[in-house]
Amino acid sequence: MRYPAERKEAILKKMAPPMSLTIPELAEQEGISATTLYNWRKQARSRGQVLTSRSTKPDQWTSLEKFQIVLETAPMNEAEISAYCHERGLYPEQVEAWRDAGLNANEDSAVQSKQLWQARKDEQKRLRQSWKVQHQLTDILFLTVCAVICGAEGWDEIEDIGHAKLDFLRQHGEFGAGIPSHDTLARVMALVNAEQLQTALAEWMKACHDVTAGSAVAIDDKTLRGSYCRGKGKGAIHMVSAFSAANGVVLGQVKTAE
Repeated sequence: MRYPAERKEAILKKMAPPMSLTIPELAEQEGISATTLYNWRKQARSRGQVLTSRSTKPDQWTSLEKFQIVLETAPMNEAEISAYCHERGLYPEQVEAWRDAGLNANEDSAVQSKQLWQARKDEQKRLRQSWKVQHQLTDILFLTVCAVICGAEGWDEIEDIGHAKLDFLRQHGEFGAGIPSHDTLARVMALVNAEQLQTALAEWMKACHDVTAGSAVAIDDKTLRGSYCRGKGKGAIHMVSAFSAANGVVLGQVKTAE
């Protein structure tokens, strides 16, 4: 059944604020099926009209309905907005809050998009560089510590011990590309933060010492031979070490003034 356009518009106005009649109320009042009224409301909403249920408070309106209100009031001055809100049972403060929320949402979205773009860029860079990595940092650190414990005194000796004990090292690390060369070991270890490495080793040594229930710890101090240079005005380097006799390892070592 076809209905005149004038009657259809009049019914849609009853759906809009301030009347905001519900579909069941209009169906009973106008003698039109609820299905037809629902279709009319859906079509009107798709055109941008604000049609809400009377049982829904303005703060509970959908984001689309709030956005349409903001669009309609955008070109209005303060007096026009006040009249507009009075007609629809709104407060100007609500419209202003919806407008601010929309602006903030756009700003947040821009920030999130920028962060996502940067994350993708970093991941692509990581993937491009990953094929160049032959030796894991954890493997290099593990090899160096084990070799020093075994008595190695240089990068060549650390490499030699690595080749000799490769099977053992692979039980606790990857070493997929074998043992790093002495040049690689020296270059990588030079980039490691010495203070953080010393702190980590001290904590590890302390844990090893705890296992022996507090056995005797020997304190030793020495002056490094060849560290004194009169020409450059450099004094000799003095080191103090704490040695666990039971474990046979140095628990800590610090440089002192004297």
